[in-house]
Amino acid sequence: MTGARFLLVLLAALLPLVLGWQMVCLLFPLSGRATRLLKCSLGGTIGLGLASLSFWAWRSAGGSWPPPFLLAETALWILAVLASAMVLKKRHSQETRIEPSRAAPRLLVWTSWMALLGGVWLFVARMAAEPHGRWDAWAMWNLKARFLARGEAGWDALFASSPGWSHPDYPLFLPATVARLWNYAGGESWLGPALTAGGMFLLLAGLLVGALRVLKGPVAAALAVPGLMGTWGLADRAAWQYADLPLALFMTASLACLALHHRFGGRGPLVLAGAAAGLAAWTKNEGLLFAALLAFAWLAAGWFRKRPKETASELLWMAAGALLPLGAAAVLKIGVPAPNDLVAAWADPAVWARLADPARAGLIARSFFLEGLKLVTPAALLAAWGLGGLRTDPQTARAGFFCLGVAGLCLAGYAVVYLATPHDLAWHLSTSSSRLLTALWPAGLLGLVLAVDME
Repeated sequence: MTGARFLLVLLAALLPLVLGWQMVCLLFPLSGRATRLLKCSLGGTIGLGLASLSFWAWRSAGGSWPPPFLLAETALWILAVLASAMVLKKRHSQETRIEPSRAAPRLLVWTSWMALLGGVWLFVARMAAEPHGRWDAWAMWNLKARFLARGEAGWDALFASSPGWSHPDYPLFLPATVARLWNYAGGESWLGPALTAGGMFLLLAGLLVGALRVLKGPVAAALAVPGLMGTWGLADRAAWQYADLPLALFMTASLACLALHHRFGGRGPLVLAGAAAGLAAWTKNEGLLFAALLAFAWLAAGWFRKRPKETASELLWMAAGALLPLGAAAVLKIGVPAPNDLVAAWADPAVWARLADPARAGLIARSFFLEGLKLVTPAALLAAWGLGGLRTDPQTARAGFFCLGVAGLCLAGYAVVYLATPHDLAWHLSTSSSRLLTALWPAGLLGLVLAVDME
């Protein structure tokens, strides 16, 4: 890669991060050392989502590469950064300063750093062994990325003519993100998907630690690191370049923003939560289920607390944040004539017999239980044990139980889909259930850490 290309790739990576960071600062005006990691991680998460949307929109509109898109994106994003910086300068005096009340013990900090380095080492080792990822990466996600990156006439024929095993109806966050990097780099190197996967792996860790540092202090944040990095299969899924890791990132980001709203109030976290939920829907079909269940859970919680007007207003702010990514997902779903095998299964009269079959329900429960046991690693148990001495205020605990409730609803939704699947159930579970549970685990870990109070 030439020096000019390297600078372009650096620009491609930095622009979304900077704009996302500015957006987070605008919508959630907190300051202090304790907020820096959260702002950077959440900003990078939202920024990557916006970058994928802009690239897909440009391609869908028939835009060419490289000069037009490069100039348009750079000018647009620099103007957005400058405009938001001007607003931030005026709002700086209104920020709430957050500082940790209790420092984490040095031994715990070093343990967390070792866990983080161990997770990164495992990711790099897996990536070195399989630089092109596994089946889903090159048969689905990177296949679509190549069509988007090349942008030749008729590139969108992929969605109408590709074989069913490539799932042409799947959303395009990951392909658009990889294709954008490839275009900046001037080639379809394996480094594009690898850097994308590695960046999101670090963003997930930073987001979880940053949110817990603000919500519950540095001790809780440090204890959560081995719980996350000790998750069975997390680094593997990241290195395989599957979409389960970005799905986990967006689901965790959405729930973390709602937890921040529980604690500090304001409309900004609601907008960010909606944006992250919409980006989950723009990442995988499971994200559509998550976004729907998140809205349902928020509505149900508001009804239970007898505040319907406030809840309706909050949902509208969340919907405003989700508008762009959900709109893109809707355009793709409506415009793509590709069928979805799991959706089509509900038109089969035999689906009701499958739903009522206790043997199928037992097989699903057994699979979920065994896969769940793999997630509860010794590191996760150690983290939960250490959290026993931390006090949780009512708002934070309520946020934690809400996160756990949404994760539980998603798990129930997955079980219904498995009951209705037209495929061999044992095969379907063996090829996907572990990935689904691994993607849910970071959000569940966030809820567990926020809710636990054993004093």
